[in-house]
Amino acid sequence: MGRPLANEPINVPDPEVPEKKTRRKFTAAYKLRMLHEAEQCLQPGEIGALLRREGLYSSHLTTWRRQRKEGVLQALNPKKRGRKEKPKDPSAERIAQLEKENQRLKSRLRKAEIIIEAKKNLGDSGHRTEPGRQQMIQAAATLSRDVGKKAACEAMEVSRATLYRHLSPTTKPQVSRPKPPLALSQSERQTVLSELHS
Repeated sequence: MGRPLANEPINVPDPEVPEKKTRRKFTAAYKLRMLHEAEQCLQPGEIGALLRREGLYSSHLTTWRRQRKEGVLQALNPKKRGRKEKPKDPSAERIAQLEKENQRLKSRLRKAEIIIEAKKNLGDSGHRTEPGRQQMIQAAATLSRDVGKKAACEAMEVSRATLYRHLSPTTKPQVSRPKPPLALSQSERQTVLSELHS
């Protein structure tokens, strides 16, 4: 063999990689239609022509006939893969809602009982006086750990700002101011006070 002549074509293999064929999926309607067409084929060779035309194998028809006989073919619509979903109990959602409501009401009842007990322990101290007011603030602070600050303040009739000041008091540094030049001396002050009270 020598070198090819100049006018002779050179045989070069095609470098393109053929596309990988995807697996065919057949719907239940298609399978039933193919079985119906196969049953209409009465002459020899007609089934073979049908299979060639559709790109099928005889094993397809055999499997589909068996499935139709077992009643599976009607249920052969595409199935979801994975774990089957459990049927939902219609009352389950209502039960969950009622349990949540029950927990909420139990929590409110517990808070109400704690507030009532705190008010009983406090008695009728009359929070208009300073010692009574301090007792109410202290009771609100204790109560806030169990029922929350808002509920404790409402129950003890104390503003939340007062409670916050009580819980985290800010200590301001004492600033020593110089005595004003025209300030009264202690003896002058006593004289003025005795004149005012007489």
